[in-house]
Amino acid sequence: MQNTSLKEKMLIDKSKIRQIVHSQHYKSLQEDDEEKLVNTLYEVMVEMVYTQEKTLATKEDIKMLMLMMEKRFEAVDKRFEAVDKRFEDQMAYMNMRFEAVDKRFEAVDKRFEDLIHHLDKRFEQVDKRFAFIFWLIGIGFIVTNSLLVVFKLFA
Repeated sequence: MQNTSLKEKMLIDKSKIRQIVHSQHYKSLQEDDEEKLVNTLYEVMVEMVYTQEKTLATKEDIKMLMLMMEKRFEAVDKRFEAVDKRFEDQMAYMNMRFEAVDKRFEAVDKRFEDLIHHLDKRFEQVDKRFAFIFWLIGIGFIVTNSLLVVFKLFA
């Protein structure tokens, strides 16, 4: 009940805090985190007014407190923007590093393809040489057999 009167006094509405937090589109906040932030900020504001209620004499004092809280919201907002910027910078850096690693893998892949292509050509050359050698060996056997037959006939 006292919180309700404080809320009325301060003109605080939790939905306004939620709207301020949500309007910033914090990329690093999940829905649960956003709701926790809204609740925490609301509780801080209510607690702050509750502890300072005795010193707040007029509605102008409350409005001044609200302005102070808005400035604090702005400071927190700037911090979150800085954190978001850092996350975006880190993400961009990580993407750049992953692209560099991808390029290195592509270069290694190309080197393996070149090596395989070179080995295929070398095996083709070796295969041609062996084919030529076996062809000469075949001719040598034919000549040797022919000479043996000639020697047997004339010997």
